[in-house]
Amino acid sequence: MKKIIATIILSVVLVSVVSAQDRQFKLSRKTGTLNINIPGVYIEGYDGSEIVFEAPALKTEDKDERAAGLRLVSGSGLTDNTGLNLSVRENGNVVDVDYVGRRDKDSLTIKVPNTMAIKVKTNSVMDAGKRVDIRNFKGELEINTIYNAIALNNITGPVNAKTIYGELTAKFASAIKSPISLVALYKFVDVSIPSDLKANVNISSQNGNIYAADGLDIKKEPLKEKNSDGEDLTGLKDWGRSSEIKGTLNGGGIDLILKTSYGKIYLRKN
Repeated sequence: MKKIIATIILSVVLVSVVSAQDRQFKLSRKTGTLNINIPGVYIEGYDGSEIVFEAPALKTEDKDERAAGLRLVSGSGLTDNTGLNLSVRENGNVVDVDYVGRRDKDSLTIKVPNTMAIKVKTNSVMDAGKRVDIRNFKGELEINTIYNAIALNNITGPVNAKTIYGELTAKFASAIKSPISLVALYKFVDVSIPSDLKANVNISSQNGNIYAADGLDIKKEPLKEKNSDGEDLTGLKDWGRSSEIKGTLNGGGIDLILKTSYGKIYLRKN
């Protein structure tokens, strides 16, 4: 009797595990550019040969039984060809990704081969408060958002990232590829770099302070500046009052640009 009960319990558990499996769509691809036109996405780089799209299993209450056997379409002409409310299209060396219909409440994860390049673009006010999160990626990144924050972790670059109303955080791996440009118009830019990074630095905050970790030896270029009386103040502008710092770090090397108009800038060591 005990064996029968144990068998029943095990069967129920296995059924629950299978039914709760994440939904996946895979595309065999390891080169080219992935264009992602969706907000609030989590992207992870890996050493593989497939782009893997993954979302949590639908809850029972979220399933539409009436839609069984039908395909989700939209007025934009896009069709869900993944089962994830996504349209994934290959156009030569480019893969385009867009949402179809209303997006799922749950988050979307995309695993991308490190041998590809990634472009992310979001611009809808309805996406405010979401975040573009990219981790462990070794390829080239281009990110342009209006209302999304940007979080980059253990990346190598090259990277060109800009957000207008979101904050921007980035932590770089030990090996970094040039150029690096990180811009947040209205919020802060918070960046962690290896202490031995060799870089040509351009840091600018028009209306905020700039903070740097002790030990980051930035050799500043003299700034041509005069006061209201015409007196030459070149070389006397300190970090606390400066809106721009140009110079070299550890003798110079890659291009490192950090900018904000209305926020602060934090430069840290890993």
